[in-house]
Amino acid sequence: MLTLSYEFQLKPTSRQAQMMESWWEICRQVGNDGLREREDGLKSRKSPVNACRLGGEYIIPADPPRPTSASQCQTLTPAKKDHPQLKIPQSQVLQQMLRRCVLSVVNTKPAVEAKQTSQICPHCGVHTGKKPLSQ
Repeated sequence: MLTLSYEFQLKPTSRQAQMMESWWEICRQVGNDGLREREDGLKSRKSPVNACRLGGEYIIPADPPRPTSASQCQTLTPAKKDHPQLKIPQSQVLQQMLRRCVLSVVNTKPAVEAKQTSQICPHCGVHTGKKPLSQ
């Protein structure tokens, strides 16, 4: 079986390059907002066991569900009414950007040992050492 591969080089006009840059900027903003929403959801539910609260608490009501890529994609439609720049790129492009944010969060999680937990205070940095989960 013969497999062919092609290589293409884009040579956009100045108008096309300007449009692509505006799309990239909008995608960057949507991606950053999606990541911020996910981080806020995680911070509002995080409760360290052996940690002090010197830096204060990050409080968001516990009633709203944790943001998912599906819920974030659904909020794009109403957001287009408030932010007209979201109407410029295609909806699929923005939805794909939010899905990629999910993968970036999943792929950057630190590895955790199966039967031990590390206890570090996020505010003062005190490390209590690794403890078995049974304790």
